[in-house]
Amino acid sequence: PAMILDTLALAAVQYYGVNLAYYWYHWMLHQPWSGPLYRAHYVGHHKRDYPVATLRRDRYSASGGSGWFENGGELIFGLPVLGLILAAFWLLSRGTAVSLTAVVLWVLITGEVAHSSYHLNDNPESHPDIPVWLHRRVVRLPCYRRFQKLHDIHHGKRDRNFGFCDFQMDRLFGTYCDVCPEYLAQARRSHRDAAAYEAASSDAALGPGTIRRFIPVLLAVT
Repeated sequence: PAMILDTLALAAVQYYGVNLAYYWYHWMLHQPWSGPLYRAHYVGHHKRDYPVATLRRDRYSASGGSGWFENGGELIFGLPVLGLILAAFWLLSRGTAVSLTAVVLWVLITGEVAHSSYHLNDNPESHPDIPVWLHRRVVRLPCYRRFQKLHDIHHGKRDRNFGFCDFQMDRLFGTYCDVCPEYLAQARRSHRDAAAYEAASSDAALGPGTIRRFIPVLLAVT
């Protein structure tokens, strides 16, 4: 039991540490002084691919491909993760490095799957990370619509909601916002799945319903 508790405590510390690093890295991508990172992420993703007027597509990539490596997003977020994992195995004990790798991959995979889903219609033609049928399960998660709204606000306000599936760091550092400005609310109302937004609960609590629906999604992704 003591070993299990130690393992859980280590994973919890690593989880919040990774989320802290992820938060500030994402924040940096929104600062003009980050140069090519700013141009690739903020200018490319926010201004070119998904401005407020075009929050969703049938295909993630505007050019019609799968979305992988077409806008640099996988490189921007993937290369730092690879470097972190390599450093962990170089500097830490094997058990600590394995635990950290699992936590990092969990944050990366869930964040990437959720983020790309936020920008797809409910019944898209393609999904860059998972099969379309799995995306249709993701959008039925009880917490999904609220998280999607929070990410829409991120596109409407560049200094708010830097999380993807976990917004605790935004609450901690004062960047959390769950109120849509009118121009963004109008854009959301014009979307073809607007009725689903209105019908969905805004409760993002991790309850039994969320867990029950999330298990098959998790199994399919992993």
